[in-house]
Amino acid sequence: MSTPGVRRVDRTPANPVRAAWDNYFREVKKRRKAWRGCEACPPERRDPNAILEIHHVISQQRIKRYARERKLPDVRRLDLLTDPRNSIVLCKSCHHKHTVRHERLPLGVIPEPAWEYARELGLKEELIEEYRA
Repeated sequence: MSTPGVRRVDRTPANPVRAAWDNYFREVKKRRKAWRGCEACPPERRDPNAILEIHHVISQQRIKRYARERKLPDVRRLDLLTDPRNSIVLCKSCHHKHTVRHERLPLGVIPEPAWEYARELGLKEELIEEYRA
């Protein structure tokens, strides 16, 4: 029995969208465990017990626009959105400050895999602009 107006996501392994996001979170969790805290906080301020969040270095909105401009199929768009290279693990405070543009993350904390990802998509200059401002 389903609730009217509520769309349920098929959680079976056969659902490729769910599987892609599960894999994304699994890969990022591995990095989060290895890093032991926020990737933006200085080591002396890093709290291994802080609530951590995953941030897309290149925004999901920008990736969707990139896929739309190039008329990429949904499967390719999903691959781009769930590529773990385009992520950084942040504490709740750093994530909020960056997202509301109160205090942007410095370019120096962007992980090398995110730079590689941006170069592959031809978005390196946009990445520099986004994190410089």
